[in-house]
Amino acid sequence: AKKWQDRKEVLDAVLKLSEATKMENGDYSQLVRALVKVISKDTNVMLVTEAAKIISGLAKALRMKFQPYAHMCVTAILEKFKEKKPNVVAALREAIDASYQSINLELIMEDVIAALDNKNPSIKAETTLFLARCFSRCTPATLPKKILKTYVTALLKSANEPDPTVREGSFEALGVAMKVVTEKHIAPFLTDVDNIKMLKIQEWSQKAVLVNMKGEPRTKGGPAESGAPPPGKTAVAKKADEEPKPVKKPAGVKPGGPSAAASKAKGKAKGPAKKSQTIKKAGGEEKMEPALSDEAVEEKAQTFLPGDTLTNILSANWKERLSAMENFVKVVSSTSKDDIPCQVCIRVLNKKPGLKDTNFQVLKLKLELVSHLTRNSKFSKRSAEGCLPDIVDKLGDVKNGGVAKECLTGMAEVLGLDYVGLEVLSMAFEQKNPKNQLEALTWLTTSIQEFGLKLNVKALIATINKALAASNPGIRLAAISLLGVMYMYIGEPLKVFFDKEKPALRQQIDDEFLKMKDVKPPAPIRKVVGDVADEGDADEDNEEAGDGEENGDGEFSVQDLVPRTDISEKITEDLLTELADKNWKVRGEGLQKVINILSDAKFVMPQLGQLPEALKTRLGESNKNLQMTTITICATLATALGSHCKGHFKVIGPGLLMCLADSKPALREKVISCLNAWVEHCTLLPLVESEALFDALKSENPFLRAELLGWLSQLLPTHKQLPVELRNIVSSVLVCLEDRNPEVRKNAADALVPLMIHTGYDAFVKALGKCKVSFV
Repeated sequence: AKKWQDRKEVLDAVLKLSEATKMENGDYSQLVRALVKVISKDTNVMLVTEAAKIISGLAKALRMKFQPYAHMCVTAILEKFKEKKPNVVAALREAIDASYQSINLELIMEDVIAALDNKNPSIKAETTLFLARCFSRCTPATLPKKILKTYVTALLKSANEPDPTVREGSFEALGVAMKVVTEKHIAPFLTDVDNIKMLKIQEWSQKAVLVNMKGEPRTKGGPAESGAPPPGKTAVAKKADEEPKPVKKPAGVKPGGPSAAASKAKGKAKGPAKKSQTIKKAGGEEKMEPALSDEAVEEKAQTFLPGDTLTNILSANWKERLSAMENFVKVVSSTSKDDIPCQVCIRVLNKKPGLKDTNFQVLKLKLELVSHLTRNSKFSKRSAEGCLPDIVDKLGDVKNGGVAKECLTGMAEVLGLDYVGLEVLSMAFEQKNPKNQLEALTWLTTSIQEFGLKLNVKALIATINKALAASNPGIRLAAISLLGVMYMYIGEPLKVFFDKEKPALRQQIDDEFLKMKDVKPPAPIRKVVGDVADEGDADEDNEEAGDGEENGDGEFSVQDLVPRTDISEKITEDLLTELADKNWKVRGEGLQKVINILSDAKFVMPQLGQLPEALKTRLGESNKNLQMTTITICATLATALGSHCKGHFKVIGPGLLMCLADSKPALREKVISCLNAWVEHCTLLPLVESEALFDALKSENPFLRAELLGWLSQLLPTHKQLPVELRNIVSSVLVCLEDRNPEVRKNAADALVPLMIHTGYDAFVKALGKCKVSFV
């Protein structure tokens, strides 16, 4: 509307709706785009404030379901931080914080870096404060080195700005980041920082308060968590005039370095599957513990180990080392789980020669001890970091490779296969030892079958691609075997990742997939410690995320691990106009653009704008070549959407059924293939609920009736139970028994029993009562 009063009236109405604590999942893309447009372009700051409040309400109510829209909101709000009015800035802060909760720092990296380079100091200052609030929600696992380095570099640059608010905000963000990852891990990126700035950063690190996903202080935080933010808000630091309370530090922790374990947060998975929550928890974010100093390790080791055991472990005489290890094993075996200083034991084992011991007997005892510690002590990621590289280096050892694999399996049971599996593969392929690489792939193949596919598929495939490019044929075969096991869980979507491989290699992969086509994934025989408790303690967000989803076999959550692309911004008005153009050449160009979009994205999010409606229209295309192209696009779209395609099948499905009326057998065969692709991911339920089957059978076209009845007769016997709405087609099927076309009559007869499985006998008796006397 041109009048701001009209726009305000609409925003007021939407604002009331957005105050709901929970909203149903749906397509909010048009609403969010309209709100983003108000924030970006409206000159009335009062309307900008209301739009920001609505976005905040939507983000809080939708929670993880807001993820498809969060990125565009963050981008627009960062640019709007040029506003100086406090009430507008406060609303924008609340909106951007709420939006961030459904995404991560990697997704918004480019926009944040660009905002830090902006000429407007207000944008820079607010961006630094936003980063500080984001960092306060992070853990060492969600703030890896690659991301940390990029942000630290940009913040160090803005720390030299002439504007004091920008400088102070940069120091605050760097301080919070230091609190999260510890000074030891951020120090390599701060080598050029002078002492004055370093003191500033350390000061903010001490003041920083790390919070959980609800914005509340973590129950077990860093050394300066004495302050608490207001309920429901993210507190990054105390006021400057408040004196931080002294906090007791564990022995051996250097000043300035955080020393407490990361809090056990109820993480939110990207996607609606509960199993992916378990995967994140299995990643071991809450299992990091403070690193002990060498002096503290030495002191505790002397107390824990008897006599000269500690001295003999370092002896040059292998017999003395063997005797010392035997004593070490006895002590650990006779100590209760709570009393074993796990990190101390691992640090002692790492002392030269450590796990690189040349004597196989001594090495075997050391590896067996590590395996025992994983299952009988409080084994953490800190302990794993101390021994994992050396254990991976021993995977190819002829005598002790098996024990090394037992160590890795024990770690996976404690820290999760997602963390251990990816670390093992990454470390193995950083080495040049093909034997270790081969054994790492073999171990992971076995582990997936024992634990289930609880890994980040995108990260795993990146390493598998390295294995497929290896010159050693054994490594390539092991990688293909691993892909075969993954295929059991993921299915056809996995093929898309290897479309561009060389024909010979792709043929080998396809052959392996063919072997596994009808093989069901085995039931997991191993579980991560705490999985049972996690499942019973699932938070409200997880339950909401899983509402209404079909997840009977756990297949949905595995499908959801596949990285998906939001293509809604590419479905522009210009593209939709091209698809509806009168000129068939222009329509053809539009369809080709859709093909390119889907080809680049591989797997897409369910937000497609008006694309399904446009494709449905093109299914009725008079140009047969364009109609065939549209059917191909629909089949590709089914694979790209995966289990997210249910809502769109209600739109596209009826159009596909109408295509069965064509007289050309090749086109009808293509349509059946396309329908199978959709049904594979979302069943017949959308067609039954929308009564598309009933409408199609009302048509008297013999080709449509024959093809549809033949398809149903093959599909229904093995299909899961369908709702009562399916009874609506019973009378139509009975009418087809008297059709003039023999193919229609035959297929109608074939469909009777499969249909009766779902509708019951009574439905047929009732339908017969309404038929003509001649038919009965």
